[in-house]
Amino acid sequence: SYLLELIEELRDASAEQEPSTLTEWQIYKLIVDRLMLRDLQRSPALAPEDRRDSLQKLALTLSRKEVAAANEEVFAEIINDNFKASLRRLSPEEKRAKQDELFQDLRSSATLTRTEAGGRSGWIFSHNSLREFLVAELCVGALVKGAGLDAAFPITSPMRSFVASAPPEIAKGFINALQGNWAKRQISNLGLYLSLGVDLLSAQEGGFAKALHKVASKQAGGALDFEGIALKDMDLSAVSLDRKKLLIHAKDSSLMEVSLKGLDLASSDFSASVLDRVSFTDCQLGGCSFASAIVFECDLSNSSVAGADFTGLDAASNFMVKVSGDAVVLAGPAAIGWLRFNGATTDAVPAYVELQHHPKFAIVLKICENISDQKNSQIRGLTQRGSAQSDTAFAKEFLTHLRNSEIITIVRNELVTTTSEGRKKLTRFVDHKDMPTEIESFLRGRV
Repeated sequence: SYLLELIEELRDASAEQEPSTLTEWQIYKLIVDRLMLRDLQRSPALAPEDRRDSLQKLALTLSRKEVAAANEEVFAEIINDNFKASLRRLSPEEKRAKQDELFQDLRSSATLTRTEAGGRSGWIFSHNSLREFLVAELCVGALVKGAGLDAAFPITSPMRSFVASAPPEIAKGFINALQGNWAKRQISNLGLYLSLGVDLLSAQEGGFAKALHKVASKQAGGALDFEGIALKDMDLSAVSLDRKKLLIHAKDSSLMEVSLKGLDLASSDFSASVLDRVSFTDCQLGGCSFASAIVFECDLSNSSVAGADFTGLDAASNFMVKVSGDAVVLAGPAAIGWLRFNGATTDAVPAYVELQHHPKFAIVLKICENISDQKNSQIRGLTQRGSAQSDTAFAKEFLTHLRNSEIITIVRNELVTTTSEGRKKLTRFVDHKDMPTEIESFLRGRV
């Protein structure tokens, strides 16, 4: 009901300022200002700036997923932080009375409503957009003052939209503060501020890529300096940036849910970084360093890793690739083997772990399994059935190589049997994934 009343007030104020000229930022600021005025009329003892600051911090707390609603403990923490100077001067009894007074006052704010969430009662903002605006307002103000926010919280599309619609003087102050603080690295959560300003940067002259370089590179058109920065939920793809090539220095960084799709990232540095659900789809990664990085649920589909450095890759790393058009998740040694097979520099792995990613490996393994399991096998069956059907010429060539390597012999009626030494080698290969040098040399010669 109060929102309807505010809309009527906006209509009544049309003689002073045409409502259509108001941006989202200005409209929500006006709404919050009017609600603050109601609170002031109800409770003049609490200064409007103190109430707004407290509600901004409450909005920040409620933006974290683990806090569904604000209970008395949440209010107490904010009160003790925001009013510690005045509370310090009071006696214990007076302090308790003042804390209760502030709690009763703040919970009664016109922006809040009582709720039952998860079986626990508490207070939330009467509309998510009010909470999101207050967080955006808090972030912009904190950045301009050079004060970082310790709490981690999600940046939503409405928050980005609010910042993008801020008045010119606020928008300019935000961008200048972001650029200045980026170079100094003296406040925490710089990546959150960058994510918050994506829509605003995209609206600048020259587009997102130019504005991003102005903020996050040490020289015009140089590498994006993400070293030691935590970035989350950002689209830095070729389509978003409207360019194909990008150089990124992201040593010791943390990238989560970041898209770099379609970019030539040659010679970029991701060493010692944590890459969580980062899309490298269709990327050129030659010359990139991922040394000692942690790669978790990243997408390397159709990417070129030849010439990239993945030495020291965390053993728990995993990523997705495309194999014959199908998405396959690789983890641990198998993931390192895939990288090595495709031309990346990695820690040493057994030949089997690497060459299992050869496109014809399934044919080789199936032929060896059949020969190892049976005393005699027909040449026709080995070279024209099962996996061999996909490339009969390759299957015949492999069988000839096994014969020339004295692993198998051909007996009467075109039957294949193993030699004494050959059976030992094939058993180790099939049962223990220990690849004989004869098979290794054959596969390496046919990459």
